[in-house]
Order: sequence, then C-alpha cells, then structure tokens
Amino acid sequence: MTLILVPIPSQSVKGTAHVWVPFVQRIAARTRQHVNDLVAQIVANEVQLHLVWDPDARTAHALAGTRILRRGHDRIGEILWTTGIGRRRWLPLLADLETYHRDHLGCAAMTATARPGWSRDLRAQNYRLTHVVMEKEFS
Repeated sequence: MTLILVPIPSQSVKGTAHVWVPFVQRIAARTRQHVNDLVAQIVANEVQLHLVWDPDARTAHALAGTRILRRGHDRIGEILWTTGIGRRRWLPLLADLETYHRDHLGCAAMTATARPGWSRDLRAQNYRLTHVVMEKEFS
C-alpha cells in the first residue's frame, strides 16, 4: 500500500466534502468543537486540508488541517490537527507536508499544535519544544 499526501485546494473543498467530513467530525468530537465551526473555517479557507490517500484502494486514511501564520516577515505553516487510522503508516508523509508548505506556500518553518503523545514522533522529525499549552476547565 502506497499512501500519498493530497492537498485539497480551496476550490475543491465543497466537492470533496464526502471524503473529509468524517475526519472533521472526529476532530470535533475530540476537541469538543462544533463540527459546523470547523467546516466554516475550512470553507472560508482559514484552514487548509491535506488528505492522506491510498490511490490503489481509493481510500482516505487521514486528514491534516493547517494554516499559515506570519512571524515577522516569514510565513509559518502550523499543523492544527491530524486524525486518521494507522498513524505509523502515514507519519512519514509529514515530510511531504513540510515540503508542500516550504515550496508551494513559501513557509520558512512549520509548527505543530499536538497532543502530548505526538511529542516523541515530532521530535524524531526535528521539531523542538518551544511552548507548552495548558488548559483548565471551569465547572
């Protein structure tokens, strides 16, 4: 099985919704965000989608959502979320995601907002810890 990374251009978002919406529903459930809010960010091109696709089986395995930030004069790609099945199989495509952001979107760096379990995998890909996000829920 060969998996490829397929960036979904903004003009193709609505036509491909049947493929990526199930992944966004998982993100919404995990983050406790409303699925309609996430879809609105995607449709407004605030979040760009990148699908992990098996061209032989014509099946999606994962989805990543990214956005572009400005840091000084540089464009920075930020991985907001990922979800899918078989992470070990598609994690190597992180290099393709980085290349896409560098070569096609003009980014000088990538950052990732990730759950703690991702730190080991991201450090292995030369990401370094720069910040810690902590959360407190009010009851």
